[in-house]
Amino acid sequence: GNTLTYAYGADVRLTAEASPAKCRPTSDLVYEWKVLGGPGLAKPLVTTDSYFLYMPKGTLKPTPSVVPEGGGAAVPLLYEFEVGVWDAAAPLAVARTRVKAAVTAPGLVATLRGGGAVSLSQTLTLDGSGSFDPAGVDGPEGLNYTWTCAAADAAACPGSVNLTGASSSLLTLDAGSVPSGVDLTFTLIVTAKDGRTATARATATGVPASAPGVVVAATSFTPPKARADDKLTLKAVVTHPTPTSVTWTVVAAPLNASTCKPAPECALAPKAPEICDARRVSTTGCAGATLQLRAGVLQPGRYVFTAAVAPKAGGGASSAASIEVVVNSAPRDGVLATAPGSGEELTTVFRLKAVGFNDPDDPMTYEFGYLLSGGGSGGGVAAGA
Repeated sequence: GNTLTYAYGADVRLTAEASPAKCRPTSDLVYEWKVLGGPGLAKPLVTTDSYFLYMPKGTLKPTPSVVPEGGGAAVPLLYEFEVGVWDAAAPLAVARTRVKAAVTAPGLVATLRGGGAVSLSQTLTLDGSGSFDPAGVDGPEGLNYTWTCAAADAAACPGSVNLTGASSSLLTLDAGSVPSGVDLTFTLIVTAKDGRTATARATATGVPASAPGVVVAATSFTPPKARADDKLTLKAVVTHPTPTSVTWTVVAAPLNASTCKPAPECALAPKAPEICDARRVSTTGCAGATLQLRAGVLQPGRYVFTAAVAPKAGGGASSAASIEVVVNSAPRDGVLATAPGSGEELTTVFRLKAVGFNDPDDPMTYEFGYLLSGGGSGGGVAAGA
């Protein structure tokens, strides 16, 4: 009755547990797997006559929702698998069982580097080549790129911005394309062959030709989410003919939970860390082109880091650029089940199962371990969706 759920792009293995009849305990069993329903297979099955059915990634398609022929609300078009098992010496007595499975497609990840403060003498380069499909089925060549631009209050971009023919992951605009004092928001729309889309945005602010150009990049993680138990490293890349100083600030900036992405972390309200504390919080302090925060400093939520840049000699124009960092939260609501609950040492086989864990970022990975009463520990890793 239960429906299995797998992430699109994950390897899938179904296992049939069967035993011979008590009157023929040494009989050989024969297995036959069939696919009875679903949106079809993207690849043929490797084998169908083993006690398990293995389907490498890319075999199953995402299960869509369809409207029944008689109308009404859309329902999932699930895969249905059937396995038949029989005694090789008595092929007419067949035991059959079925199981249904849903395949969920993870969202694409769109990333965009560049933007920030752009001087009139500086070309603007926006790089979306870090965008990818977590499913990994089609590869980078399976993604298409579309660019749009908007000024403040959703007004049209000035005529100096030419997006004609912009269809690659890299966008380069000539110097002077972003007028001084104007904020432009560039949006990259990434589309997969199966219709999934993701967007990434970068803001470019025009500054005078004498002001530093600056863009902030994350060098320690792949957007959209950073891990709380990893160090965070940000770098301000400055373009200016004279030496400059860089000062960092950070604010916690939760958004509207009903509309923001990536959820749910984008709506959380963590406390902003004291990034100038170079003993406990950062390894660099808050002055310098590089800011590095220690592992465990950031809690799940959304932060905005800003690098303010000014000429060291003083007297010149200053500029600033910001970057959004969303820190991932752990899976929730799960429990660990054991069967049996007790047994005899060296003889009882225990089965551990993680049940009910939920997280919007598929697939999840599970790690099992143990603690000894004397203080020791150990474990191994098992991956799953």
